[in-house]
Amino acid sequence: LLVGGQTNLLIQIQHPMGKRVVGLTTDFLGGVWARVVGTAMVHLDRQGKEVERVGPINGLPINSVRCWAADGEGGLWMGTPAGLYWWHKSKLLLFDTRHGLPEDVIANLAQDESGDLWCAAQAQLFRLSRKELEAAAAHPGALLHPLLVGVSAGLKPVPFAAGIASLAVRDPHGRLYFPRIWDVVSFDPAQFKQPAPPPRVVI
Repeated sequence: LLVGGQTNLLIQIQHPMGKRVVGLTTDFLGGVWARVVGTAMVHLDRQGKEVERVGPINGLPINSVRCWAADGEGGLWMGTPAGLYWWHKSKLLLFDTRHGLPEDVIANLAQDESGDLWCAAQAQLFRLSRKELEAAAAHPGALLHPLLVGVSAGLKPVPFAAGIASLAVRDPHGRLYFPRIWDVVSFDPAQFKQPAPPPRVVI
C-alpha cells in the first residue's frame, strides 16, 4: 500500500498505515526493494509505484529477516535464522540445511558480479552457485554444494554482524565487504574459482 507522488525532481513515497521503511536496496533494474516494518518487502519501480510485495501472506517471516539483496532480475534474497529465502519469479523459496547449507542461520549476504551468492552464517562464510540455486528452484529435490571459506583462507572464527546497519556490500570493482563484530572481511570473489568436478569413474 505504497503510493508515490512526484514533485519537481523528487519522488515522495508514503505509507498510509504509518509503517516505517527501515531499509532500501536497489533492484539493479531502476527500482528498489523497501522493507516496511512488520508488513512486507515491497518492490517499487523508478516512479515509486508498487510492483509487488512479499510478506507473511507468502510464507515469509518478515520480522525475522536479517539481511537482503536483489538478485539482479527483479527478485530478492533474504537471510533469516531459519534459512535463505529467495523471491524468484513471484514465488517464495526456502533453502536450509536440508538443501545442503552448512547451517540455517543467515546473518548476512551479498551477490557477486557473476551472480553467485555469498552468505555469512554465524562465524562461517560460504558461496552458493547461482546455477545450482536455479536448478534447485526448478527441481526442489536438488542439493546445493556450497564452497566453504575457513581458516585455510585466513578467516578467523569471529561472528559476522547481522542487522539493517550491517549489510554486506559490493564495491565498483566487484570486491565484497562483510562486517563482523570486531572487523570487516574483504575479498575478491574471483579468487575463489569454482571447484573442478570430480573425476569420472570408469569400471
